[in-house]
Amino acid sequence: MIRCFLLLPVIAACAPGCSFIYDPADLTSADDGPVAIDASVDGNDASVVDSFPLPDVDPGILDIFKVSPPALFEAAGSVRPVPVVLRGQNLGPDATFTITGADGIEVVDGWQASGDGHYAAFSVKVPVVTGCDGGDMPLTITVTDGDEMTTAELMLTCLPELSLSGSYSTDDSPAGPLLFSTIDVTGDVVVTGANPLRLVATGPITVAGIIHADGSGQSAGPGGCAGAPKNADGGCGAGGGRNGAGNAGGGGGGHGTAAA
Repeated sequence: MIRCFLLLPVIAACAPGCSFIYDPADLTSADDGPVAIDASVDGNDASVVDSFPLPDVDPGILDIFKVSPPALFEAAGSVRPVPVVLRGQNLGPDATFTITGADGIEVVDGWQASGDGHYAAFSVKVPVVTGCDGGDMPLTITVTDGDEMTTAELMLTCLPELSLSGSYSTDDSPAGPLLFSTIDVTGDVVVTGANPLRLVATGPITVAGIIHADGSGQSAGPGGCAGAPKNADGGCGAGGGRNGAGNAGGGGGGHGTAAA
């Protein structure tokens, strides 16, 4: 006998030798427990489903699945606090948390949890950490709610500190921008070199002097193109000024080619 379990009344034409029997009493639900079947499974004699699938994770356990961002820069948040978002389960509104692994991390905006308990967020300010001059330093976020506790890792990316005075050559640094935790210009600085001057910091930049990065005569400033003598084109190829003809003045700089 072939039984078809249908949720709606069905009118069907049956092929010879086949019949459909609709009996609402045979419809089952998840509350009925394991379902008996009237045919073998894969040729075996077992005719009863052993059990229902089990969930991978206990939905009642406090847990953290992901931290965003996965890393914080040293001295980040001095201008604007850095938000940290946790994704997990049972992240309740009354939970408390700590961040350990580095001193001085300040929580600006406290714990805020979503209504379904899947997300929580807070904001922090990261100080300049003594001994954190390169590489990564692991931090631990510990969340506690009642008798339950869980932890997650958050990395701290260490950055160098820069102090400038006297002279500074961009040839001693990569062509790309360097990222520092803080920059302190303690006096007048004369900058030279073929690379542009790029100073980027996650924390405060203090300038207590004059930064000289100008050119002189045909000599360019840092990252600039050399000027040319008379009747010659300026430096930078297509981006340089063109040679003037006769008594005419030289041409202005054109559009240069963007660096890769």
